[in-house]
Amino acid sequence: MNRTKYTKEFQKLWDSFDSSLGEKGSKIKAYKIFQKMQIDADDVNYIIKSYQRQADSKMKLRSAGQFAPNFQAVERYLKNERFDDEVSKEAYQQVERLTKSEQADQKLREYLTRNYGEGLANLTSDEKSH
Repeated sequence: MNRTKYTKEFQKLWDSFDSSLGEKGSKIKAYKIFQKMQIDADDVNYIIKSYQRQADSKMKLRSAGQFAPNFQAVERYLKNERFDDEVSKEAYQQVERLTKSEQADQKLREYLTRNYGEGLANLTSDEKSH
């Protein structure tokens, strides 16, 4: 059998992806994209650092009860250059500061403001029920 021999850089990148945050997909397809993009050791470090920042954000959102979609398979993550995606600092920091009750109140205010006008922007869920 003639198996594919992966470079050290690719293997480092592959191993850095956490399958609990999304299926890794096909290793051979990811390697073909890796080769096609001519990714070098510096690129690998950049991609891993970016992926870790995005993964930390997803885990933080999930632990706060927020939705955070899974990552694309490694092949698509590379092909679509998802490593250049921005992490929303406002949403990330806001989850840190707000309790679940405060998050619910904020969503209620956003909903009411969007659907009924600005006069209800300061209404909380407690005030709504009275």
